[in-house]
Amino acid sequence: MASRSRARVALMFAGMLAFLAAITFNTLSGFGAKSGLFQQSTEEVTLKYATPITPAPWVLFIWDYSYIWISAMFIYFIVGLCRRSAFDWMYTTPAALPYGFHISIIVNICLNITWTFLFDREQLLASLIISSAMMLTDYAILFFSCCGLKIYGAWLSRHHSVDLWLIRLLVQNAVALYTTLGSLFTVLNLTVFLQHQTGAAQCECAKLALLLLLLALLVWFLLENFTLDKHVRYILVIYPVVILWMAGVLSNSATSDSDVYIFAASIFAIAILLFVVRVALVTWRHFKHPLYRDCSRSDWYHKSRDQRSACYQELRMQQFKVHVIRRRRDRLQPHTPLCTSEAMERIQVSRRHAGNSGHVALHAGSIVLAVVAQVISGIFFLLTSDHCVPNGTCPETFPLDVSLDWWSRWYWNFIDLWTTAWLLHSVLGVFKRNALGPESCNPEVHSPLFYLTWSMISIFRVCSLLMWDRHDVLGAVTACWMGLILGVCMLYMSYSNLHFCKSWLQINNPEMISWIRFLTQNGLAAFVWWTLVNALLGLGIIFKYRMGVADPLVSTGVLISVTICIIIWFLLQRVLLKKHLRHTFTVYPVLVLALGAMFTKSYQALHISTNTVFCGFLMLLVTIMSCFHLLCECLYMEEPSKPLATEPSMRIEYCQTVYQFTESKHKPQK
Repeated sequence: MASRSRARVALMFAGMLAFLAAITFNTLSGFGAKSGLFQQSTEEVTLKYATPITPAPWVLFIWDYSYIWISAMFIYFIVGLCRRSAFDWMYTTPAALPYGFHISIIVNICLNITWTFLFDREQLLASLIISSAMMLTDYAILFFSCCGLKIYGAWLSRHHSVDLWLIRLLVQNAVALYTTLGSLFTVLNLTVFLQHQTGAAQCECAKLALLLLLLALLVWFLLENFTLDKHVRYILVIYPVVILWMAGVLSNSATSDSDVYIFAASIFAIAILLFVVRVALVTWRHFKHPLYRDCSRSDWYHKSRDQRSACYQELRMQQFKVHVIRRRRDRLQPHTPLCTSEAMERIQVSRRHAGNSGHVALHAGSIVLAVVAQVISGIFFLLTSDHCVPNGTCPETFPLDVSLDWWSRWYWNFIDLWTTAWLLHSVLGVFKRNALGPESCNPEVHSPLFYLTWSMISIFRVCSLLMWDRHDVLGAVTACWMGLILGVCMLYMSYSNLHFCKSWLQINNPEMISWIRFLTQNGLAAFVWWTLVNALLGLGIIFKYRMGVADPLVSTGVLISVTICIIIWFLLQRVLLKKHLRHTFTVYPVLVLALGAMFTKSYQALHISTNTVFCGFLMLLVTIMSCFHLLCECLYMEEPSKPLATEPSMRIEYCQTVYQFTESKHKPQK
């Protein structure tokens, strides 16, 4: 019997009603005082607080287009309430859009209405805060729309391909359009606030906003093409929105020879180039590397050899892992003769490894280069320790309310020692060998690119130290942020590659998993989070000493940024990426030390500032999170083993299942 979900239906109608209310209020705001609710129109307020990056009025039509697109999305939802398949209602089976999607839409629309009234009353700071909250909920909506297709995309592709494309077109692209507009208006609200409330130079505010936009554009391009391709492949509306927005900025500019105009024109050209590359990549991947193949287990044995070949390409790594498991089983049973096919497979594997010396040399060279770069950066840090380099060595040069105390500089020495330890472990891995060759590259958990990335981080660190010594604040902070981004990329490579090779390592080299988790990954996490704290402090220094923003406000912004990063990490570690991040324990101690350094620097017995209280609260919060994480890991129990399937499995955990079956097969019977 088909069942209805009353909660899901209620959330759909609540979201649609809230959306209709938002359209009504936004339409009334266009009439200004004539509406009876608003004092002036949104366009009048925008012109009153004009900035060098304020777009031309015609750009605002994109909002109308986005509302039409979202209206089509809600119409699709309502139509789906009346459709049913042979088993259940379409909106419940499959539930491609989770409850979080509809809840995020309702929260976002309420924030949209709130922003409309605040902007009408010229409450710039409150408008900026609400706009930032709207942007976060925009990303949450986009995230939930991608999560649903991650779970049910293959099923929809097989049974309801039209609905799959409608979700991609009417839901994901509509949400992406709305999210891009929300992000652009948040950047514009930030510029308006800095220029008209803090007294900073308008050109500096505009350059900062354009720099943030460019960084966001480049980061998104890398994520969508190399990390999140299977989730956001068919989202294409982001770059056209940025192109139209920058065209409006250029057409509204007073002069064409200013630095802001040149910067905006550069972003305009970059957006066009990225859009062309994106369309080309999506087209090529759509035909050459489709997201879903017809490789279901139910009709596996009914497929021809040609039809199976595409599926076997996806399983080539799992086949290799199964081959290694067989070799281990043969060692346990030395008298069992090998069949001809297995003998030939072993000969082919040995030949591949014999011709792999060039890659081993490349791997060893990248490790040596990383060690040399680490030694050089450590020497530079010791040489600059007596000069005016922020980060605890001389905070009086660029003081903030949340500057780090003098004793925090010694933590860099601890991080350098930890980094040297995992690099030396990598060097030893070149000389230690397993059944396939050198341990460090068989399997290759950390590729040469991983170590070359660390060399780049060391270079950026040295550049940052030299620029701080010359009081080049902008250059030093930029170098610090580049090192931070590269560090995050290294963490991603380490987590993803270890997860991929975990099954093989559990059988052949289980101690290597512990070394990577507790030495390399925890050391990298400590470096990344300590660098993040210093990068946020560097942004605070730019806001205070380059843009003239008041210090208490800057320090509060730094602490708010730290709080957001802490919450995001906690959610990733405990909910979204638990299987990857659960063994990383150094993040919370690093944050406690950083917040403690801020607290001891700003603490005054007779006058405790708000930021000092904020630091104390964050220290308590991080300590509670750390204790909760440790307790959960102490009580964590591995999943029970499962028997080996009788059919070829398309799941990535296939090798792990074989391992569990092999282990259970050789257990002594009671």
